[in-house]
Amino acid sequence: MFVNCNFNLFSCTLLNEQARRTLGEKSAAMKSTHRAARSMMLFVVAFLVQWWALAFHGAWGLISRPVPLFFYFTVVVFTNLGGVYNFLVFWVVKRNPSTTSSDPSPAQT
Repeated sequence: MFVNCNFNLFSCTLLNEQARRTLGEKSAAMKSTHRAARSMMLFVVAFLVQWWALAFHGAWGLISRPVPLFFYFTVVVFTNLGGVYNFLVFWVVKRNPSTTSSDPSPAQT
């Protein structure tokens, strides 16, 4: 979990640095890079919400045995709701007007 979050954070940072270096601060590509990075971070948050219970359950198991049954059920519920979390992020990204392009596409003109 820690490695996956770090890779996603590293990817966002790399995208922003590369776009800033090659395209400048105020370019349209820079704005789209920021939108992509924000969307990626929403998926990271969904990932953390999905797997926090398993990390907590594992840490509890290292500290003391036995782990209460409530934590086991919490792990099952939160990990199995991963698809719902990803759908919610998808819905937020598609619903948010700042993530859609304001430029008309050739098919719209």
